[in-house]
Amino acid sequence: MRLMGSDVEFEIPRERSMLDVLNAAGHEVMYDCKRGECGLCAIDVVDVRGEIDHRDVFFSDHQKQENQKICACVSLARGTITVDTLHRTDAI
Repeated sequence: MRLMGSDVEFEIPRERSMLDVLNAAGHEVMYDCKRGECGLCAIDVVDVRGEIDHRDVFFSDHQKQENQKICACVSLARGTITVDTLHRTDAI
């Protein structure tokens, strides 16, 4: 997984979620249920080089096919995706 507008790239281990990896790195993605039900952890997908395995129940089938957002708590990416977490280090 890559972060938009940076050279930052993360490899997500099988035993961890994108949400856990991003939060551990200080990117502060909000969440609530961690089950793919609430959609609070959804982040924007900017580019997909591979495929997304949407494991949430929050997005409709149509939204999942569009691949514009991903629930970082439960969904997986095969290959590399670029995401925008909206975290800005220069924000006051």
